[in-house]
Amino acid sequence: AEAAAAEKERREESDGSDKTANESGDGSSKSNETSDPSSSSSGASARNRAEAARLKRQQEAMPHVVEALWNASALDIERTIRSVCFKVLHDFSVDKKKRAARADALARLGKTFQSAEVAAGSSRDPVAGLEEAMRKAFEGNAEGNGEGDSDGE
Repeated sequence: AEAAAAEKERREESDGSDKTANESGDGSSKSNETSDPSSSSSGASARNRAEAARLKRQQEAMPHVVEALWNASALDIERTIRSVCFKVLHDFSVDKKKRAARADALARLGKTFQSAEVAAGSSRDPVAGLEEAMRKAFEGNAEGNGEGDSDGE
C-alpha cells in the first residue's frame, strides 16, 4: 500500500513540476524573448520549487516510515517474547513447582516493565521515542563519519 502511495506521489510530483514549468514558461515568455538570463533564473527557481516540494513530501512521509519501522520492530519483539515464554513455561525437564515459580517471575517482570517511568524529557509515545533514537543515531554517525574523514587525511 505504501509503495502504491509513493508511486502516486511521484506521479503527482512530475505532474506538478510540469505544470510549474509550464506556468513559469507562460508567465515569462515575453522576458525569455528579450534576454537569456531570465530563462536560466526561471529554470533555477523551478528546480528550487521542485526540490522544496520533494523535501516537503519526504517530511510528510517520515512519520509513516517511522510508524512502519516501529510496528515491524514491535511485532518481532512480541514474537520473540512469546516464544521465550512458551519455552520457559513449558519446559518439562523441570518440575511443576519450578514452572509455577517461572510463571510468577515472568508476571512480576511484565508488571515492572509496564510500570517503568519514562525518562525525563522523553515522550511516552513510542513512535516519537523511535524518531528521537533514530535522530540521535544518525547524528552520531554523521559526526563519526566527519571525524573519521578528517583523521584519515
